[in-house]
Amino acid sequence: MSAAVTTTGRVTRREICAKHGVEYGQTYDPGVPGQRESCWIGACRGCEKDLRDKLLAAEDVARQTEEIAAEAERRKAADPERTQRIRELADRDLMEEAAKMLAEFCATHREEWEAYHDDLDHNRIVTEIEGERRQKSFERLQAAEREG
Repeated sequence: MSAAVTTTGRVTRREICAKHGVEYGQTYDPGVPGQRESCWIGACRGCEKDLRDKLLAAEDVARQTEEIAAEAERRKAADPERTQRIRELADRDLMEEAAKMLAEFCATHREEWEAYHDDLDHNRIVTEIEGERRQKSFERLQAAEREG
């Protein structure tokens, strides 16, 4: 870096770009207190070109992204089978998801349902036994009446 030179209220200096190895000039901007900081203005032409190229590339990418999105919308609108295809794909996925949910439900609730049906079967057996005993009691009463 060369020393700064002051000429009638203007401070300048010479720098060498670390990237491009080129010497370039800078001017000091003292800034405005409370609004902006002071800085050295000026950059290597190679760095300025690199920055321009980067900005142009970013603009190109943004433009291409917009064009691609617009073309995608046009193709979607032009495809008459798209709605039906999407509906069929969604139906397939819903059926797969429903099967998973059913399997999970069965796995987590099997014991409750087995206990419920065990209770029902137990009550059926109790009802049978009660019916058999009532029948035996009724037969004994009838036999006792006939004997008596």
